[in-house]
Amino acid sequence: MNVIRKITVRFLEVSGAVKRYPVTVVFLLIAVIVNIVSIYQETENEVQLLSCAVGALLLAVLQMGYERFFIKRSSRIRLFLAGIGVTALYYYLLWRAPELSLEIEVRTAAVLLALFFAYMWVPVIWSRIHFNESFFILFKSFFISGFYAGVLFGGISLILAAIQNLIYPIGSKVFGYSATVVFFLFAPLFLFSQIPIFPGASEKEPAPETEPGKVREKEEEGKENPDYRIHKVASCSRFLEILISYIFIPLAEVFTIILLIYIVKTIRSDFWSNNLLEPMLVSYAVAMILIYLLSGNLTNKSCLYFRKVIPKILIPIVLFQLLASGIGIMKVGVTHTGYYVMLFGVFAVAAGVVMSVVKVEKNGILAAMLIGFSLVSILPPVDAFTISKWSQTKVLTEVLVKNEMLLDQIIQKKSDLQDEEKSLIVSSVSYLDRMNYTDEIDYLPDGFDVYEDFYDVFGFYEYGAEIEKNRSIVVFLKRDEAVELNEYEYMSHTYISSYETQQPVISRMTLNGMEYTLKKRKTGEDFEVFLVDQNNLELIRFNSKEIVKRYQSYAVDNKEIDQENASFYVENEKIQMRIIVQEASMQFTEYENTYFTDFYIFMNFK
Repeated sequence: MNVIRKITVRFLEVSGAVKRYPVTVVFLLIAVIVNIVSIYQETENEVQLLSCAVGALLLAVLQMGYERFFIKRSSRIRLFLAGIGVTALYYYLLWRAPELSLEIEVRTAAVLLALFFAYMWVPVIWSRIHFNESFFILFKSFFISGFYAGVLFGGISLILAAIQNLIYPIGSKVFGYSATVVFFLFAPLFLFSQIPIFPGASEKEPAPETEPGKVREKEEEGKENPDYRIHKVASCSRFLEILISYIFIPLAEVFTIILLIYIVKTIRSDFWSNNLLEPMLVSYAVAMILIYLLSGNLTNKSCLYFRKVIPKILIPIVLFQLLASGIGIMKVGVTHTGYYVMLFGVFAVAAGVVMSVVKVEKNGILAAMLIGFSLVSILPPVDAFTISKWSQTKVLTEVLVKNEMLLDQIIQKKSDLQDEEKSLIVSSVSYLDRMNYTDEIDYLPDGFDVYEDFYDVFGFYEYGAEIEKNRSIVVFLKRDEAVELNEYEYMSHTYISSYETQQPVISRMTLNGMEYTLKKRKTGEDFEVFLVDQNNLELIRFNSKEIVKRYQSYAVDNKEIDQENASFYVENEKIQMRIIVQEASMQFTEYENTYFTDFYIFMNFK
């Protein structure tokens, strides 16, 4: 009976969450349908899914705002209509965009982060319930929901696998359908069902029809404090208290000591140029702030000491990293990742100050700050992408002007630049191209392709000797283009590899009673393809270094090329030769350069 009763309680709680977040549930259902259709048709509907994610979370935040500040149901309807309108506008903007670019994805991630923290902060604004409790409730609910969803999906997968193998082949897509239902619908609903209703504008208990978990509330009869359930849900179990106090906090303190020792040891040398430390310090700051919030309701000595000391240590550590990152940005300009590193650094320093001087009950300030910083990062003209585009364009322009490569808005080729200035041009142009900003720069040619046009525009390869280490290139001929053969009499096929040592014959041919042999031989690190007559007299030669020279400036792992970019021509008074590369791969490392090329050889005797 206890099992049935617990199942009934859980069912009522989930159904209560549906009543509490009706429009959010609608968005979740739309997301489930869209993703199932995507799996079935093997297509991508990222615009619809992102819109549903923003809409679902936005409407959940508005529901929390209604519970906290409003009483009338008409206010709830107006809030929901406003949320639906904002979501529709967001979908329209995504639909109108030419592609789902990295910029759109990052902006959406910033919006979702702000909404996530708003969901925790809005119900406790100017409330007797602290943000620490709201944060801890959501933290527990998130992992509990993830655990239940994982167990449920595992059980469903086992059942489907049994049907697939023992009864009837149902297809692999069914697993994707079940995962969609579990993680897009069940997991969020289960999470929402565990979030209690916080004290609202009336400071009264919520109306029965909007209250999830009515059955469980009956168990608390005799508890006169209206906030009893919230405090109970926010209470820390003994297991979590031990985990936070005697595992998380000691590990954080040890890592802090290691970081301090490293900073003191390298403050005069590597610290200011070690970019590898940057993500580590960002992760460290995130971890310290999260542990601080998790320990907000705990009063043992370990937690009290952590909350008293760590914020004061966090401030100088992050300040040092901010200074180091700032020095790097002054040299190479701002990118959107650098912008977010600097912005989070400022937030972490401000958070350290707040945690040092403000009572732990006022930690809602941290959520408000994070929401504010997230919105700043996406709102022009101070957003990450406006700033990074302006900064990288400025760096590129200044280097070109300094080296007299920009005259009357026309780039002049120049190869004898210092390596540092070449690197600045390469990094700026590569970033601007990656973010699709090159079309907005007047002095770059129309249709500029950084992989194919860089050398022709700037006069040096994108990847010179200093930069070409630890990278690979693969190019291959388009599959849908036919090769015209009317100009050539013979065709041969071969390949060359840096590991090949033999000098084999490629092919033999006879013309007008004369025998000819096409061979290849290794000369140093390169190969030569050459044709000899029956007297072993060399008639024409092609060196494979021309292939490496052309493709070494390409900055992609895989690139499809047309016939013109795949063709190499050699001609003299006797022979006309054309090489068409079918596929070429190159690997550049600190220790050796390797390559493999598969190509066709067309020849015509004059």
